[in-house]
Amino acid sequence: NKSIQKFSKKKYSFITGNGTSAIYLALKCSKIKKKSYIAISNISCPDLVYAIIWAGYRPYFIDIELSDYNISVNSLEKSISENSNIKGVVAVHLFGNSCDISRIHDISKNNNIFLIEDCAQSFGLVNSEYRLGSYGDVSIYSFGNGKILELGHGGSIQSDDKTLIDKVKVEYKKLPI
Repeated sequence: NKSIQKFSKKKYSFITGNGTSAIYLALKCSKIKKKSYIAISNISCPDLVYAIIWAGYRPYFIDIELSDYNISVNSLEKSISENSNIKGVVAVHLFGNSCDISRIHDISKNNNIFLIEDCAQSFGLVNSEYRLGSYGDVSIYSFGNGKILELGHGGSIQSDDKTLIDKVKVEYKKLPI
């Protein structure tokens, strides 16, 4: 747990059963108004869509960049300008490729949008500025089958927001086993 915190440069961390539950918990414990839209790439894993819906939000699909299959920043900007009910973004770094997280981070901050950085498929990557996982309000890792760091199961939530992590710990105990 401490190693992942150090790795992501986040102050607080919590280990979960898997990456899907990590995203669910991060959203459930965020300050985002329920039924708001959460922007995701239109080729996201179905489990991400389920986590968004289970947490009480609506997925909002954004086009991808054909060069790396990550979320298109231009489409994200356009969607945010057209839909003021987009209150969250899950920036997934797909297939070991970094999305344009620097721009997504700036767009999120400028529009008061909660940013979850999903590093399930990019553990250990560094873009030109920082290690992936250090940009989001929350960063998520998954250690399930087929992930970069494969342990068979498990996930992790990283954040600098102690209140959010404390809420995650309480909400985690309510999950069915």
